[in-house]
Amino acid sequence: MKRLLLLLLIAVAVAEPDYFPLKTGMKWTYQFVGAQKFEYTVEVARVEGQKALVRTIMPAVLTQEWYLKDAEGLELTGMEDPDGTKAEYKPFRPYLKGPLKPGTTWTWTGKLGPSADITDSNKIVSTSQIKVPAGTFTCLVVETTTTQAGGSLKQTSYYAPGVGLVKYVSESKAGNWSSQLKSWSGQGSAPKP
Repeated sequence: MKRLLLLLLIAVAVAEPDYFPLKTGMKWTYQFVGAQKFEYTVEVARVEGQKALVRTIMPAVLTQEWYLKDAEGLELTGMEDPDGTKAEYKPFRPYLKGPLKPGTTWTWTGKLGPSADITDSNKIVSTSQIKVPAGTFTCLVVETTTTQAGGSLKQTSYYAPGVGLVKYVSESKAGNWSSQLKSWSGQGSAPKP
């Protein structure tokens, strides 16, 4: 019995941090800086087992994405319009893949509904201290290059354990922009720094 308890404690101690918490009630507010400046919110609208519907509310734009969290990591499974129209990623699009440490890489090629082929190349490049309006966080830094229809987009995402996405930078020929976390709240929120 003591050995089983010790093994359970070790398993809990070495569990990977949650860099993308998906609990009902979680909400993040970001500052967008690009050709325009504005605030927007992201919230976990619904959780169904291992899947969660995440809603992004920007001025005049609403997107909803389904995420699946399992032993493999976190995957985007599709999008859902407010009217209920759905489009699936085929195959599901890996968003974060373990082990969650520098050096981990993954690639994906697929489609969202009837779209042209999309290819992602991802790498966890480092951990880094990032200062944003919500505070200073030690983050996992993920670089992603996405190509579709001859164009490419370079993205750098910064994830803090227990908080989620803290900063996002996008660079392409169409322009550059970033989002920085201003605040967050909800069940399971990590203590603020």
